[in-house]
Amino acid sequence: TYVYTDPFYALDLKDPTNPMEVGQLEFEGFTNYLHPIGKDLILGIGQHTVDQQELGFMVSLFDVSDLSQPVMLHSYIEFVTDQQWVYSEARHDHRALRFFDGKNILVVPITIDTWDSDEENFDGFHLYRVDPVDGITHYLSIEHGSDHFHDGCWSYNGFMSPRSKIIEKDVLDIRD
Repeated sequence: TYVYTDPFYALDLKDPTNPMEVGQLEFEGFTNYLHPIGKDLILGIGQHTVDQQELGFMVSLFDVSDLSQPVMLHSYIEFVTDQQWVYSEARHDHRALRFFDGKNILVVPITIDTWDSDEENFDGFHLYRVDPVDGITHYLSIEHGSDHFHDGCWSYNGFMSPRSKIIEKDVLDIRD
């Protein structure tokens, strides 16, 4: 649950039988999934919120080199209008997310649905460049199309979990 912010807690686990909170960071929105990259960086996958209204999908990069003072280095928000809804399976299933070390590329499935039409819908994958200095930038979209929303009605006959893989220089992505 959240009100306006989601606390990011830094824990000292030197003694696993006695974990201690040593730092905290609050920010607007909430994070469903945290993914370590490197020794001192953590990617956060979640939602950007203002006044308890979800306004977009959010990717955040946290620096935890000083556990007493965690810092959000960067965030990237896929904003949506009040007539849209955005979701990523990566918020709840770590297998849907891919981060490619060395290339600093993040691949996540994204679904954007519009309440009153399917003209602005998106169903596919977004690729982001993640850099501690330059930030998080949208790099590429791979659209699969959305055939689940027709004439204002949502229909769904099955589900295959979205997955991605990079083979040499090619991106392979699978989605129903």
